[in-house]
Amino acid sequence: MNLELSTRDYLTLLKGLYLADCVANGHADITGREHRDISRLRRKVFSYAKEEGFGDLVRHDEGQDDYVETELLAEEMDAEYMDRHIDLVFWRELASRFAEKIMDQRFGAEMTGWSDAEYKRHREVIEKKIEAEIQAGGLSKFFLLGDFSS
Repeated sequence: MNLELSTRDYLTLLKGLYLADCVANGHADITGREHRDISRLRRKVFSYAKEEGFGDLVRHDEGQDDYVETELLAEEMDAEYMDRHIDLVFWRELASRFAEKIMDQRFGAEMTGWSDAEYKRHREVIEKKIEAEIQAGGLSKFFLLGDFSS
């Protein structure tokens, strides 16, 4: 397969692959598992950066025989996308995990007889209160022991 890309399309693909690689492989050094298909495609697309006029965004790492982002690309993409994404995921996951703990503490075994709709209704009340606390002041004013009655 051959794709014809404009310069703008190539830059968009380059940036998209940077983001995909960050999400898929950002943890690879910790887990030891790399998504090789994404890494391989990133290397392939990045290898054309210099000839396409984007040598300031990608450099060749001779020691690893790899094409990697420069600080310029990393800082731009992190500031524009990754930082917001990580922040959003963090707060959503925090609220979800707190809601789960509160549900277990408040309702315990009682939940086993609930329908999915009933569980969801109770959980939504708790999640909304948690989200309100988070929006009111982040973690500095986060209060979990308040009234979570439904």
